[in-house]
Amino acid sequence: MQHGHSMISPTCHEHHLSTLLRIVKRASVFVLMIAATGCENPEEGPAKVVNPEPRPEAYTFVREGVEEGADETTVIAWGITGDGVLVVSGNGAMKNYTYQTVGDKVVTSTPWTTFDITSVVVEKGITVVGEYAFAGEEKLKTVTLGEDVLSTSTGVFAYCTALEQATLGSGLKEIGISTFYQCGALKSIELPAGVTTIDHFAFFGCKVGSPQPPGRKDFWGSHKPSAGRRPLQGRFGLGKAFM
Repeated sequence: MQHGHSMISPTCHEHHLSTLLRIVKRASVFVLMIAATGCENPEEGPAKVVNPEPRPEAYTFVREGVEEGADETTVIAWGITGDGVLVVSGNGAMKNYTYQTVGDKVVTSTPWTTFDITSVVVEKGITVVGEYAFAGEEKLKTVTLGEDVLSTSTGVFAYCTALEQATLGSGLKEIGISTFYQCGALKSIELPAGVTTIDHFAFFGCKVGSPQPPGRKDFWGSHKPSAGRRPLQGRFGLGKAFM
């Protein structure tokens, strides 16, 4: 009978290492959430979890991760289901992303750009959707923005050519430059009553006409939406906001 330390197979070692890495990753996310939330103050009541991960009871993800938000105190969580639903959650503004064209495709710097996204759900808590966050998702058909979204940044859904339905949250105030640029399948959209700004080329290439908030027939005034003009600069265009 031999004494001494038992041998650990390479496969077993790799399994333990993988498990340890997953624990460290989740612990890191938890630390970031605590830092963003702050310590609990008995006088103010229990501290709120500022950046929750996507709700597991509502979705089952085949891939998920976390992203820094627009500032170092914000953590944005994302997850993708097996049928292509991308869920983004957190509390605060998403960061801006970049894009490049590869052949005739738009490829962004987002971690989900290589997936076939069919639906996007931006949950309550997100306040700003970052630039080009979902641009070029050619299989994207539906979008739902949570009630806390105040604005969409440049080119958020640009070149989502299959997009048919966009449900905008009640808190939305600003639709940024080229938000729905060249979303040719988008034929109608209802704007929340609180919208005050529709920026240049927001609906360029769509079939929605001149959308305006309910009860605001004079919303455009002497201006007209940029549906029939070429972008002023670059692929997605730049311009002055309509008020």
